[in-house]
Amino acid sequence: MALSSGPKSFGKLNVMAMVRKLIDEEAPILTLRGAPVSGVSGSFADYPVGGGALLVDVENSTLYINKGVTGNPIWSEVPDEGSGSDGLGVMRVAKANFDEDLDVTVVGTHPFKNRLTGDDLAIPTGSIILFGVINTAVAIVGGGAGNLSLSIQGTVVQNPIAYSLQPWIVGTWNASEMDSWLAASFVISTTGILQYNIAVFPILDGFFDVYYFYLAP
Repeated sequence: MALSSGPKSFGKLNVMAMVRKLIDEEAPILTLRGAPVSGVSGSFADYPVGGGALLVDVENSTLYINKGVTGNPIWSEVPDEGSGSDGLGVMRVAKANFDEDLDVTVVGTHPFKNRLTGDDLAIPTGSIILFGVINTAVAIVGGGAGNLSLSIQGTVVQNPIAYSLQPWIVGTWNASEMDSWLAASFVISTTGILQYNIAVFPILDGFFDVYYFYLAP
């Protein structure tokens, strides 16, 4: 039975059609132990390996792409995202959320958690914090007049915002309210654990998301 390589053939049950299409376009995915050599006598120069072909150096865990043509490959290393090969960082966003049903609600400083693994959420060492956005889905209600602030490994990025026994009419922690904070940009010198700080009274109810925008190292 012939394998179609048309656009409708790429279902999960037709992987071979996808491979066939890559080979037909002379853009296979190759492996090699060690870095490839470019040029007419280079790696895979004697094979139908054209522009766009990928090569994995399994010895050094490095990916290359052929920017040359069939018979004269030019193997170019694909840089890691945010490696800054052009001197510019890559802006990324980290998301954390607080859920009164799942998170610690007593007075103190607590890390935001990864919902899948239970690990503390953190931003990599060397990152530059730019700004953040808070989106409150369920208004924060406390056991009394308390306040809630945000920090990254002890450095405050959102100053304390008050809450009380009832949702406040005006404030960051109101439902369906979105606010942004602009911290003085700073470099994370150690692993930047994302934290929330509850003061004075515990939290009885509430849910919010926080988006941290930063430049990757």
